[in-house]
Amino acid sequence: MDAPDRAPGSDRDLHRRLLRGEETALGELYDRHAPLVHGLAARTSDDEAAAEQLTREVFAHLWNHPEAYDPSTGPLRAWLGGWTLGAGSGPAVEPVPCTDEPLDLPVGLRQQVLESCLAQRPAELPVPVWAAPYAAESARLDALLRDLGPDEWQEVAELAWSGGVQRWRAAEVLCHLAAVDACLAPVLGLPDPVPVLSLRVPAQGGDDRVEPQGGPAGLLLDRTLALIDAHRGRPDAEVRACWRWQSRALVRAAALGADPAAAVDYGFARLPLADAFLDRAFECWIHGEDLARAVDYPYEPPAAPHLRQLIGLGARMIPLVLDGARPGGRRMLKLVIEGPAAGEWLVPLDGDPDGVPVAELVVDGLEFCRLAAAHLDPDRVPVGASGDRAVIRQVLRALPLLSRP
Repeated sequence: MDAPDRAPGSDRDLHRRLLRGEETALGELYDRHAPLVHGLAARTSDDEAAAEQLTREVFAHLWNHPEAYDPSTGPLRAWLGGWTLGAGSGPAVEPVPCTDEPLDLPVGLRQQVLESCLAQRPAELPVPVWAAPYAAESARLDALLRDLGPDEWQEVAELAWSGGVQRWRAAEVLCHLAAVDACLAPVLGLPDPVPVLSLRVPAQGGDDRVEPQGGPAGLLLDRTLALIDAHRGRPDAEVRACWRWQSRALVRAAALGADPAAAVDYGFARLPLADAFLDRAFECWIHGEDLARAVDYPYEPPAAPHLRQLIGLGARMIPLVLDGARPGGRRMLKLVIEGPAAGEWLVPLDGDPDGVPVAELVVDGLEFCRLAAAHLDPDRVPVGASGDRAVIRQVLRALPLLSRP
């Protein structure tokens, strides 16, 4: 899992990609330089609203006019700092020191900056809708990691799932995310960072399969433990750099035209690439919350459009974990989600997409997701219900089974 420390590529490479109109380059530009730009904007503005507006304007200027920056004149960081301090009049100030001091950025500013830029100049290489939640959640997690001090990296987070609780430090959580994210790697032509596992059994058809330990989710846990062992003793910053490189590479590969219908093999199940990206966004968010809770860090839920996509994935996957489907049955559940990601889904409990609703479940979107992550007790989640109460109970108790370590 070796990778450049500041990936994918230098500021010079980032600038070249901006010239090509890559949306992924815009996101990486923000992630790398937003603490500096917003910090300087706060110095030159009367209030937070003005600082956020100036931040949006600085990034929009570079996105709309990437040719205005000449790499031969100095670092991109100094150029951005000059524009910020000059409030748009150009870099007529002394170069800005290249410091990387952690800074808490306003919640939601990243999304505002990207949306503002893309509204003015649509990307020539946009991130697909199905990969956007993962791009956003991996960036939010990276922002949390950037702000962690040495002691906070050693705090232990509790990651609950249907099979129990894993207790890992931040670097170990990143190994877990990287190990499972890498299930997408073969489809996208990327390397798998997980060392070859020694325990293999011959599978029908001549392929070797890793034998999972402890049920279907065991394979993913084995991959995680192998990567944790491979990174044992490495500095936390290096582990973060490796995870960051991989997450950015996944998003960029998706933006370069990956087939959303390509099958991703998790070892015990296959998902279309588009759904696999949503699955990875979901886990990145949930485990980001787990880490944030361990270090008392403010962590907001996903943006409403992204949250709606994650809920849709959960709704589609309910039949896969539901015990007691009736062959030839036509039962449907009407799932009504409340909150910012409000919407309705019809869930075919017996596999028939043209069935008849027999029950209605009304639940808050965030609580639906946290229930699917096994972070809530299904018997204590406040819901509205009508129709077949046995079906409602069955669905609520099946939802946590969607979780994995």
